Amino acid sequence: MNFKNVYATLLCVVAIGLTSCSSELNNDETNALNPNENAEREVSITASKGVATRSIINLNGKAQWEVGDKILAYNLTNPQGFDQLYTKSAGVSSKFDGRLNCKIGDDLAFFFPYQDGSKSLTPGTLQLSMQESTIQKDGAEVTKVQNGLLENLNHFDYTWTTLSNINFNGPILEEDIQFTKKYSVIKVDFKYEGVVIKNIKKLTIKGITTKATFDLKTGELTNRVNDGLTIVPPTPVNEVYVAVFPDDNFEATYIIETADNKTYTIHDSGFKLDIASYYAYTVEKLIDPWIDIDGVKWGKYNLQYEPGTKADGWRDAYHLAKNPWDFFYTESYPLYTMGQVLPRNFGNDKFDHFRWGDIAKAPHYGHSNYLHYWTSTQDIQKQASTRDEFGDLAYSASNKTWRMPSKHDFEHLMCSTVGYLGYYIDGGKPVVGVLYVPTNDRCLKGTTRWIGGSRRSNINYTVNVGVYGTNCCRLYNFTKVQLEKGVFLPFAGSYQTYNDGNPRLDKPGSQALYWTSTGSNWKQATAFTSYYHNNGCLSLPVVSTHINATTPKSNMYSIRPIYIGK
Repeated sequence: MNFKNVYATLLCVVAIGLTSCSSELNNDETNALNPNENAEREVSITASKGVATRSIINLNGKAQWEVGDKILAYNLTNPQGFDQLYTKSAGVSSKFDGRLNCKIGDDLAFFFPYQDGSKSLTPGTLQLSMQESTIQKDGAEVTKVQNGLLENLNHFDYTWTTLSNINFNGPILEEDIQFTKKYSVIKVDFKYEGVVIKNIKKLTIKGITTKATFDLKTGELTNRVNDGLTIVPPTPVNEVYVAVFPDDNFEATYIIETADNKTYTIHDSGFKLDIASYYAYTVEKLIDPWIDIDGVKWGKYNLQYEPGTKADGWRDAYHLAKNPWDFFYTESYPLYTMGQVLPRNFGNDKFDHFRWGDIAKAPHYGHSNYLHYWTSTQDIQKQASTRDEFGDLAYSASNKTWRMPSKHDFEHLMCSTVGYLGYYIDGGKPVVGVLYVPTNDRCLKGTTRWIGGSRRSNINYTVNVGVYGTNCCRLYNFTKVQLEKGVFLPFAGSYQTYNDGNPRLDKPGSQALYWTSTGSNWKQATAFTSYYHNNGCLSLPVVSTHINATTPKSNMYSIRPIYIGK
């Protein structure tokens, strides 16, 4: 979020004049003229020109008072209920008149808007609500709820100050006081996975304080009720103004309903929302780097190692690929048997193929490291050896927020989705792969498909889909939007030869080889595989055969992690 602090604490400097009025004090002249005795006195409060006041809120300038604004006055020293003061003129400066019980040495509190004492549960406190509030308008009480418009917020302009140890200059009391705002204003708009949300007809904000008890002596809020706000604008809007209570951890869930009857839910992480401040920001739901398939959050991108990079939540140099189809050192044609010559910088090159269970030397593709794999015969999911030399690389590299998939995870993926064989064109380079898309269609679920044909998923079977680039090719041509709807596993090949003089990827573009966390014996583990032969035949994706379980751990394969959160 981008914060914009437009106004800090607003000040209202006023001169207070207190004069006696014997005709209104039960003819007790002595009490009326003696400032040391408590009496009901006429009060005249004048806001100085050039200061910020309230009532008509202006976030970019001075607010203004309206005629008839009613202010609550409360004697903290000798409480006798709530007294009232009224504005007599409109504008930035105004005069307030009324009657107030007070004497020399008393402490006074002032609050806008006025609230009837019957609503106070405890003497000296007020019950404040951000859902609805009542103010005085033209001599009548008007209650409104928040509707997302700026002009509506004057109903929630909770403003407070105190005056301590008052003293009289003759019959007159003259003091400067400072009003402070007891709320803040946010202006929010929304983006969902890169798309701006417009025509908002209803906004529900969950998890924030709606009601609280306000202490007139301390200005503190207690007994917070965090049941959230519901805001319905009079007509659909693109941005919403909301008055909110200050919060050390303002964390909210926004449910946005639009005029076309679509609903979006966005959770916004907490931040410190200071008192009397204005925040204008966009609440954005980014595209998740995973897709939920029957409760398993499969990553959309392969694990990569790239020296000099730093991604949030990841160890230095490790991150997920930027796109579902990305892998390092792609070729211009998918059916080449060998890839381009690699840079030969070995452990300092960007790389996204790894030995099974290797952490300490995971991206090092030099010959001297080809036996650096974990000899564990167990499932290594979320596991690590002493000093983290070996283990679940995805779990270690992500600081325990991602993990390697097991053999069972791949089996469950294939039986819970429909798999499509196809390719995506990236900058002129075709990337062949299999796309697993969630579905509830029983005819599609658990099948692997190509143009004009299908088979049950996870079986050892080879079909002729035609050579890429020819008229008889029966692979689907995927769009970017389609790839975001499922788990796309590019045929990124492997690294197996360990030829330091001529290092190349094996079958980059035509073979899918992905490690599982499932070990078989001290030197073999289970891998997910598929192979697009240069004669147009394609060995369907599979993970459950004997061949899958006897893959050498020294081979460097791709890793598609699963998100598990913090």
